[in-house]
Amino acid sequence: MVETRKAIFIHSPGSGRSDELDNALNMLQDAGIEIVEKAAIDELEDKDRLAQRWIEAGATITIAAGGDGLVSGVTGMIAGHELALGIMPLGTANDVARSIDMPLDLKEAAEVIAHGPVRQLDLGVMLPGEATSSLASDELLKQGKPFAHALTMGFHAHFSTLATDKELREQFGKLTYPVAIMEAVKNYQPTEIELRFDGLLIRERPDAQPKQMEQSVTLRCKAAQVTIANANVFWGALEATLPGENSLRDGLLDVVVMEDARLDQLLVRITRFFSRTEHTFVDHDDEWHARYPELLRAELTDIPGMHHLKARGVQVRTRDGSYDVALDGEVCAKTPLWVRVLPRALPVIVPEQKREQA
Repeated sequence: MVETRKAIFIHSPGSGRSDELDNALNMLQDAGIEIVEKAAIDELEDKDRLAQRWIEAGATITIAAGGDGLVSGVTGMIAGHELALGIMPLGTANDVARSIDMPLDLKEAAEVIAHGPVRQLDLGVMLPGEATSSLASDELLKQGKPFAHALTMGFHAHFSTLATDKELREQFGKLTYPVAIMEAVKNYQPTEIELRFDGLLIRERPDAQPKQMEQSVTLRCKAAQVTIANANVFWGALEATLPGENSLRDGLLDVVVMEDARLDQLLVRITRFFSRTEHTFVDHDDEWHARYPELLRAELTDIPGMHHLKARGVQVRTRDGSYDVALDGEVCAKTPLWVRVLPRALPVIVPEQKREQA
């Protein structure tokens, strides 16, 4: 006999498909889910103790019925506890759901949440200020902010500020994202950054087995965009996917840096980068990347003006003072900060085929 999953159902009134909330709830119940408690995330209090209370109430899973911002908020509440995350994709982009191949059809998603396997996936953690990255996992979760998808700064963080603005959403509705993109393009400001990598993944040659460096390595440049990703899908329906095998179980973060340039050059770089499915390793006679000799063995793209690296952790500083940072689409922090990955720290309900691939 299959055990009925008992769930906490968390939703956000501001999610892109929030008008389908009742329909989603009915489909979950039809699939066999028992809803123990239902709440809007903004109404929850004493969030640090909620997970334990939910477990005591008999819940085994927590359902985030919304977009990436809600998934991030729910992840922060249940990380470190024995509650699996189920994603009901009611957001606009749903990048986390897409990264685990969760169906966007609500009936199919409900079936996955009711019967799909639970897998331990990697979890990113952001630590504000000059905090050390050598803390134990439980201390990282206490002092930091967990995230499932990605941390971004530069153009994307400015876009996130606009795209989540309540007045802008009320004014433009489904056109909010295009409007936010146009405004972000016109008004974003590049910044001088310093990224210090711990556990940087390197290869002596493209066909060699990768290994992590023991010593730290630093990248300094003027950046238009910095992305530190745990998951690999971006931009919603466009499904821009990071090149190469980006497993949510590899214990590494993908760090993508786009150096500042004219707008037309930035667009060409982005198009080239996301049109590739495999890593493209840098030749030692590559003049542009040769300006960063310590990173040559770690670079996963040969596109001039772009860096793609994998590391266990990275410290982020900006030379022009504090700079806005977006976490899973919500601007919630400023530089300086640390980012670490906690390998296989988050139990997530995934489709059957995703379990076979993991």
